[in-house]
Amino acid sequence: MKQTIEEAANNWAAGEITKSRIERAERAFIQGAAWQAKQSPWINVCKKRPKTDDDLFFVLIDRYVPPKVGVCEYDSWTNKWFDSQGNIVYPTHWMPIPSLDANKDVLERMKSK
Repeated sequence: MKQTIEEAANNWAAGEITKSRIERAERAFIQGAAWQAKQSPWINVCKKRPKTDDDLFFVLIDRYVPPKVGVCEYDSWTNKWFDSQGNIVYPTHWMPIPSLDANKDVLERMKSK
């Protein structure tokens, strides 16, 4: 179960509850969330490879104009990426395909508004 920023700030400040401490905690959480939102979800293949070859991954091949994006498999034995037809592809970046469960809380909050 995920918490809202306000709930997490309140839990953190529960030891010594003062209005200024809660306000500072809320500001810190909001600033951290804003920083994280600006970070790119793409991972450079030169810096890191997937740890598992059981999952599919989004890949970005930016050697083309415009860049191509697709779903591929990674084979850790051969250190190669394969598209759905079994062709070897050479992505520059990758990211895991997000789980639908990870977005359930976002959808629930959107429905409630």
